[in-house]
Amino acid sequence: MKSAVILGGGLSGLVVADRLQEKGFQVIVVEKDPSCGGMCQSKVWTTNDGHRVLYDLGPHKFAPCSDVAKDYFLRYVRNPIEVPITGAVYLGGKILSYPVKVTEILKNFPLKGIRCGVDFMLKFLNSEDGTYGGYIRRRLGTYTYNFVFRDYANKIWGDPDGLDWELARTRFVTPKLSDMIIGALTGKNTLTFKSFMYPNICMGVFARAIELKIKENGGKILLNSNASSYDGKRLRLNVMGKEVTIDDPLIVSTIEPRELASVMALDSKPLSALKYRSINMFYFLIKGERPNNTWLFYPEKSIKFNRTSVNFHPKAAGDGKFLVCVEVTGSKKDISNFTRSDLERCLCDIYSISKTDIVDQWNYFLRNAYPVYHVGFKEDIKTVLRMLESHGRVFCIGRHACHNYNNMDHTIIEALDLAEIVGDGGDVIEWGKKRESYDWRIID
Repeated sequence: MKSAVILGGGLSGLVVADRLQEKGFQVIVVEKDPSCGGMCQSKVWTTNDGHRVLYDLGPHKFAPCSDVAKDYFLRYVRNPIEVPITGAVYLGGKILSYPVKVTEILKNFPLKGIRCGVDFMLKFLNSEDGTYGGYIRRRLGTYTYNFVFRDYANKIWGDPDGLDWELARTRFVTPKLSDMIIGALTGKNTLTFKSFMYPNICMGVFARAIELKIKENGGKILLNSNASSYDGKRLRLNVMGKEVTIDDPLIVSTIEPRELASVMALDSKPLSALKYRSINMFYFLIKGERPNNTWLFYPEKSIKFNRTSVNFHPKAAGDGKFLVCVEVTGSKKDISNFTRSDLERCLCDIYSISKTDIVDQWNYFLRNAYPVYHVGFKEDIKTVLRMLESHGRVFCIGRHACHNYNNMDHTIIEALDLAEIVGDGGDVIEWGKKRESYDWRIID
């Protein structure tokens, strides 16, 4: 029987393993953490009074933009709920619609609105310089860029003038500038989808269902384990402190390029250029009626967090309560008590609650959740992937391995595509060409 080792048990790894198993492969999933699912996990928090709260590791959603991905999702998620997208932007102490309307800016910030309009007319004076900042300044003007985009990008990825223009191109609210202008002027929702699908109570049931299917069909899932070395012929695994050797395996890697390069004893200058940023997620369990906005974005530098979201399933936090997830991007797992109290104070203002309404709070740290898209990152990751896949038996896929950012439906499509190529005897070159063809747009 053909066999494959999948490094990383996140959504990409699980979907690849599942489909390869269906195509007759014996699969081994190697996951360094105590549980599978990666960022597509749900956890349980027990409050002091014994109340159990289900929470996701961030506001994960499934957008039904692809029939292929949708069919796969529905194989494992029975009777999902439909959640309307009601995102908003918190700017100058006001909650504005998303996309923001010009009329809202003029009404709430008249002088700034006029400046945005004038600068928009003069946007042609800005030059394309290959950066995130340059891309937006050329299309919206410098004032709008400084007012809305600059500090938000800096919170998540760092200095926007050191970030690649591809980051802006793939993360505009809508792919077409004409649509964006229409949405800004009229307030019309020009998003490619207006609602998303969500499993019964928490997103983690999706990844868990795939994991159970793999196990039921004889696949192995090795938790608390990692690859220690690979020389092109022999893969050595550290399985809970014991060494396991696999000869001439087919490897699908979803782990970070630097981790895989270490396993393969490889190094390069482009590899060292690939950086990631981590997320501190602070959860606040609050008494009261769940807000309508699925998530809020915070462009201003004065607010430390970049996004908040509420529990998508109304029953996840229990009756009469809702859960707010606050995302703070950075490198430290622990932050000061002053910062925590500052977050709490901001939440009370934004969600119109009092401190006594907060029932409980906790945090979860996600290491290296966001790839940093430095100027020239695409050429760097191409060089790195060629190096890692040069043995011909290693296939890289996923957010971390390929230094990209996908929505959940994109992740599923890529994993199914790779499994088809590998299952039909295709090689790394064929997969590389397929991977190059993807042009995903990230839409919230």
